[in-house]
Amino acid sequence: MAREEIKMEKDDGSIKDKLDKLLDYNKTLIEQKKIKKFKIPWIGRLSRKNLKNNYITVLYIQDNKEAQFMKVPIDESTVMIKDKPHLVTPEDIMTYKGKPIVIIPSWNYKPFSPTENMDEALKDNTHTKGLELLLNRMKKQIILPTKGSFNWLLIVGVIAAVAAVGYLLSTMHLGLF
Repeated sequence: MAREEIKMEKDDGSIKDKLDKLLDYNKTLIEQKKIKKFKIPWIGRLSRKNLKNNYITVLYIQDNKEAQFMKVPIDESTVMIKDKPHLVTPEDIMTYKGKPIVIIPSWNYKPFSPTENMDEALKDNTHTKGLELLLNRMKKQIILPTKGSFNWLLIVGVIAAVAAVGYLLSTMHLGLF
């Protein structure tokens, strides 16, 4: 399948225009079914029976950096993958579409933990929480331009008043007209 490229003109258009073009292009790709939504491979999907029997989906990262989905049973907070025990605590379990999932590297007995990763990011000051707050504050403080400088209701009112005065003057027989 040939890969299509977006041709961006070298104009001085605004970022909003360019973003609108990209969003339109993305919609056309989705409509043409060239972009597919991510689905866990069949071998890693859990059924209701598997959930009742304490199975969990594991994204296993091997030494050669190849990722593999699999479903394995949890027994006393451990999972056995390729004859290696790996520790799985409730803090390490994440969810994907309501089903439990764990990311386990083959070189470590402990899986990826989102809570430890967040604490480490806060400690190293590489987190995005502060940026979220700043962006929300900036969005609230945006001054939107007014659509028009005329107050159409006032203009209609003035025209109606002039018409009413003209009608009254024309119906009065003062001899002015």
